[in-house]
Amino acid sequence: MYAINDKETFNHVDGWLSELKNNASMDIKIILVGNKADLEEDIQIPKEERENYKMQNNLDLFMETSAKTGNNARNVLIEAAKMLYKGYRNENEHYNCHCSGCDFYIKYRLRKEEEERERNQRKNCC
Repeated sequence: MYAINDKETFNHVDGWLSELKNNASMDIKIILVGNKADLEEDIQIPKEERENYKMQNNLDLFMETSAKTGNNARNVLIEAAKMLYKGYRNENEHYNCHCSGCDFYIKYRLRKEEEERERNQRKNCC
């Protein structure tokens, strides 16, 4: 989350995104929220720059909200819940099926998760 009226907070998004990509699971859903949308007269980040950031960084969702007015606050939560539910449902479909494609997928996912755990353990070691 960043404040649309504070360029410095937007500049920190790259670092946060890097942390997520280096430390989270491969299938993480990344949502960027620009807050303080009610302060349109104080915007420091051009709209085009904000919108291009989503596409350039493969973000799953980008929304602008206002905690003060509540504008889009509920919508961002609803969209996040939809993404999580869809991912959960799609993943479980593979576990309930026993065709060779799903069996391969399950083995692949389990192997990738184990590799990721080992990589994270080595990172945090010593």
